[in-house]
Amino acid sequence: MSFGQRRMIELCRALMFSPPLLCLDEPFNFLGQDSRTEIIRYIKDEASKHCNIVIATHYPEEIAELQPEILTFSGSLPVTDLTVRTENLNAD
Repeated sequence: MSFGQRRMIELCRALMFSPPLLCLDEPFNFLGQDSRTEIIRYIKDEASKHCNIVIATHYPEEIAELQPEILTFSGSLPVTDLTVRTENLNAD
């Protein structure tokens, strides 16, 4: 199996259980564009209705389609500054 195929299975298994909180770290790595679009659509339309999802990424453009609430940290520990970004990521 390719890394992308394994990642898709990992995501499907995690989403299948509909936990109250699901934390995903760089979930779209290794996915091709079609798989990425498919899983993003599922997260947006179905999974987010049943659980809260936290996605950590260095590439906010990857999740722009989700229209998420974005929280940014100051970059140092302990976290003393948490900012909620409300601008539309699709505006560019």
